[in-house]
Amino acid sequence: MEVEVRGIYVHNDVIYLHVQIANNTNISFEVDYRRFVVADRKAAKRTAQQQRIIEPLRVCNDPSIVRGHQRQRIVFALPKLTLEEDKILLLEITEKDGARHQYLKISNDILLKASCFF
Repeated sequence: MEVEVRGIYVHNDVIYLHVQIANNTNISFEVDYRRFVVADRKAAKRTAQQQRIIEPLRVCNDPSIVRGHQRQRIVFALPKLTLEEDKILLLEITEKDGARHQYLKISNDILLKASCFF
């Protein structure tokens, strides 16, 4: 399983995150849930982490399943956000009744380099 960012764009204070999920196995990946979380870049072992969940404004091509040897592209529309230096935007995609959990970390530097489109 691979999750990668294909592009980050901004228009009218909305961030569009173009993501691709690739299933290189023979077993289908059934999506249980996906969420965006603003989390600490580094977590101390005995420290409570404070996380903030970001709800997408819209999702295009939201898959419920990614079949074996297929790729699925998704576009998430997120509200305008910037992050502190010690924070990251984390996309979590978990498998239903499975152990394959995918995490994609996006730093503030990457968000600030978003392309503008009209």
